[in-house]
Amino acid sequence: MSIKVLIADDDQGLLKALTIRFEAMGFEVMSRQDAYQALAVVPTFRPDVILLDVNMPAGSGPSVEQRLSMNETHCDIPIIYMTGEDRDSVISIFADHVSTTSAKVLSKPFEAEAAGRVIREVVIQSQAAAAQAS
Repeated sequence: MSIKVLIADDDQGLLKALTIRFEAMGFEVMSRQDAYQALAVVPTFRPDVILLDVNMPAGSGPSVEQRLSMNETHCDIPIIYMTGEDRDSVISIFADHVSTTSAKVLSKPFEAEAAGRVIREVVIQSQAAAAQAS
């Protein structure tokens, strides 16, 4: 079973590069250019993990997480944030939107291989937590 990754970032070049690299790693990838497009595909794509840019013109990463948290079906999808800002700045942004201080944050620029390892780790942890809960 391949891991399904949804990527939302307003940088088209980054989306294309990550899609190519992640597909080469065996992930099933869907990419969108803003938060609203990402939210629209969650019910049909059913990602195992979502990579979100923290700041996008059409909706922020934290706003996506906040909306997902209100939906029973999608509230447990793990999220990995991508940002050019430092991690502490990102956590302070989260404080107003979501209660996540253990969020995974990838600092741009990052190596696709390193991101792939983080994706696998996050999905494995999420699946283990779901198995324990049931």
